[in-house]
Amino acid sequence: MKGQIANRFFHLTFMSITVLSALFLVEPCWAQMKALNDAQLSDTYALGFSDFTIITLGNGTTDTNALFNINSSSYITIDSLKLGYYNDNQLNSQPTITSTAWDEDWTNIQIGGSLTDPTKDFTTQGAYLQANFSNIDDPTIRTLNSITIGATSATGDISAVFDSFSGSIADGTNGPITDAHRLEDLGLGAPGTMRTITAADSPLSILLSLTNGYQVNFGAGSTYQ
Repeated sequence: MKGQIANRFFHLTFMSITVLSALFLVEPCWAQMKALNDAQLSDTYALGFSDFTIITLGNGTTDTNALFNINSSSYITIDSLKLGYYNDNQLNSQPTITSTAWDEDWTNIQIGGSLTDPTKDFTTQGAYLQANFSNIDDPTIRTLNSITIGATSATGDISAVFDSFSGSIADGTNGPITDAHRLEDLGLGAPGTMRTITAADSPLSILLSLTNGYQVNFGAGSTYQ
């Protein structure tokens, strides 16, 4: 049963990570291809666009990392964002939690502070993709444990009604949120209320784990109200 849940979980993953990559890491754009002449080609060069590393961790797992020199600046509105619908007693590492619901259930989302003022855009720097494996050197028993997409630095506001929030928010006058699982209204006790998470040169990541589901993590400097 757990294997079937994991398969359904990952079927949702590809689409979700694609959408979230567009939201937080790369600003969507549309452009036609154009041929360059010889002079233009000779003047074109690229340096330091990407960096790839493999890091062996102390717990017997391995992180493979792809870091991209990509910056984004965006204002985006979304009616509804939902991630990770499953029975958490079968997938989550906390067996006392039993519910079939969403890890992330956000509505009326606004990413960035203003449609007309670009200085209030939600900005990111240092996009990356990370995959964590067990037994990475043995293809017969290699296991993918988690996938993370993120940015080394994010600045700006994300406002929404957080009917369900899983993850962490590092700081703030309301205190840090640590390893939350399906927390309603960011724990502030007024369901259906619009809340704002503010990143200030903060790390931002979206984690999909086979043992803990989806988590959105805002690092040091982030606040919420």
